[in-house]
Amino acid sequence: MWYKLLVGFVLVGFLCNFALADENVVVTASKVDTQIAKTPSFVEVVTQKQIEDSGSIFTQDALIGLLGISISSNGPFGGQTSFYMRGLRSYYTKYLMDGVNIGDPSLMQSQFDMSSLLPYNLSRIEIVQGSQSGLYGADAIAGVVNFITKKGEGKPHATYTQMYGSFGTYAENLSYSGKVGNFSFYLDGTRFDTTGTSKTNSYNHQTDSYSYGGKRDGYHQSAFNSRLEYDLNDFKIGLLINAQKVQNYLDQYSPTYFKPDNSSWLNTTYPGKSYREDSETYLTKVYAQKTFDKLTLKLDGYYFQNLRYFKDNYSYPYPATIPAPQSDFYSNNYKGYRYGSDLQLEYVFSKNFKAVGGLNYTVDRMSYDYPSYFSKNRDNVGAFVEFLPSIGNLNLQAAFREDHFQTFGDHGTYKLGASYLIEPTNTILKANWATGFEAPTLFELYASGVPAWFFSGGNRNLSPEQSKSWDIGFIQNLFNNKVMLGATYFRTTITNRIEYYTNPNTWESTYKNVPGNTVATGIESYIKVKPIKQIELGLNYTYTDSTNPNTNMQSARIPYSITSGYINYSPIENLTLHLDGRYIGTRYDNDSHTHQTGRYTVFDANIAYNITKDLKASVAIYNIFDRFYQDIWGYTTLKRSAYATLNYTF
Repeated sequence: MWYKLLVGFVLVGFLCNFALADENVVVTASKVDTQIAKTPSFVEVVTQKQIEDSGSIFTQDALIGLLGISISSNGPFGGQTSFYMRGLRSYYTKYLMDGVNIGDPSLMQSQFDMSSLLPYNLSRIEIVQGSQSGLYGADAIAGVVNFITKKGEGKPHATYTQMYGSFGTYAENLSYSGKVGNFSFYLDGTRFDTTGTSKTNSYNHQTDSYSYGGKRDGYHQSAFNSRLEYDLNDFKIGLLINAQKVQNYLDQYSPTYFKPDNSSWLNTTYPGKSYREDSETYLTKVYAQKTFDKLTLKLDGYYFQNLRYFKDNYSYPYPATIPAPQSDFYSNNYKGYRYGSDLQLEYVFSKNFKAVGGLNYTVDRMSYDYPSYFSKNRDNVGAFVEFLPSIGNLNLQAAFREDHFQTFGDHGTYKLGASYLIEPTNTILKANWATGFEAPTLFELYASGVPAWFFSGGNRNLSPEQSKSWDIGFIQNLFNNKVMLGATYFRTTITNRIEYYTNPNTWESTYKNVPGNTVATGIESYIKVKPIKQIELGLNYTYTDSTNPNTNMQSARIPYSITSGYINYSPIENLTLHLDGRYIGTRYDNDSHTHQTGRYTVFDANIAYNITKDLKASVAIYNIFDRFYQDIWGYTTLKRSAYATLNYTF
């Protein structure tokens, strides 16, 4: 029990650290600049400084432990990452990069795998919890995550960052940025290499237990990012480009069917085997903004692609009497493309009332090669209007959106929210009610049939999943803002669910809208304290009840509870000590609750020292007490490891 006491007494909410951000204006909550204290939405901001202070290698490391969020991966260094917000799966969250949807259209579920997202070019991450379909359309039932990239600032300068650590991990980043007159620029290049660890764990038949696997799975990435902007105060135009190429060695593992008991070929011992994924991701956006007296006009166009090439080195140990699936299932090419344009107008009627409206046009396209070449695309036109009135200390938000999809027609959503400041006690009350929807993906609609696997193909008659959600909470500031605490209750109900359905008579499978409601409810609470300038600390707790209607039990991979926290301590001016940790409560990896993967505590630390104003050194330590745990049954996590970073600006 010592670790629980340590978590409760020493640790402080990792999320709470981020809530202490200096930047208190966000754009994602209402699509225009809004103070966090005044927006009805529950928002978290992760800044560049907070990412650096935590010693995060990948961006996902900076998000672990945030309030209402759970993250799991199929192994470290490039293992597919799932992001669960408010008890809902990854594909119920909308992922943006500078406002552009980066969910992959080629996936079975149009979500974003952040396993390869490095933080070097990020200035901040804005996370808006709760349904945002009234502003963003499909796929925003759980909320929105917006990764915002750096702009050039200050005198032109270069920054070189080098990192070296455990498992043969090495990274270099060189950036050049600044502002000359009205022109700002940011350019950077990154190379990341690691021999890695095994993505899967080894199974011991004698003890019916797992341990770290012995074979290493490497990971290699090259990336280039740029942002150019010309700003004339009332008019600006810009261009951003993000490009990434990855070579990633992965393990395929199926512990549900291959856990050994010496009774059946389906239960034979079989460790994970490697296959390689090569991917190329590219995003470019051109944007312009013109400000008149009370009207601001924004126009942008964008192109996004994610190309994945799989190299197969894997096959199941099928006995000779049973035909195995074709071994080239993992030798396939998946290609997702998205392009479109957004128009947005903001009109300020008075200091207490503004309105926002916009039009969005998007085309999604996917293709793959196996079992035969397949390509399909669809377009979406959306229009929204939003009203942001304020009456004294009361701030309101009302958003309405209509989407037309080429595949299933029209769908309307809305969001209503309010926040109120009680001045005598410095208390902020917030509440929201919203509807949302999840559009069927191109794969669910049009996938080619595979008769050998009894898959009859996609279902063109699918209709969207629909949701209703509400939340209510408070934020309390005490002792001249040295103490902040808050709590939120949320509830989301999803109907008309889309599931992979198998006909019990013919064994043929397809996707189908099925009865039964997914219901996710929970409580998020936190406290953060900054008693003196040198110390910053906090603690947060999330309880989530996410019911799977097929079993009436907790949904797979959603922990019942998470307790997380951090401490930042600066004993001297140039030295920062950071400690964070998390306790993951009971969590099951499958719907039948036979594989428990929770009930563990992990601590991480980072020590940073500013040698001079231009030279900074830091050491990050992951999994300080070398705790063995699994986020996903059968897949490994990082052992105790250390990573040293040197950062020089010139």
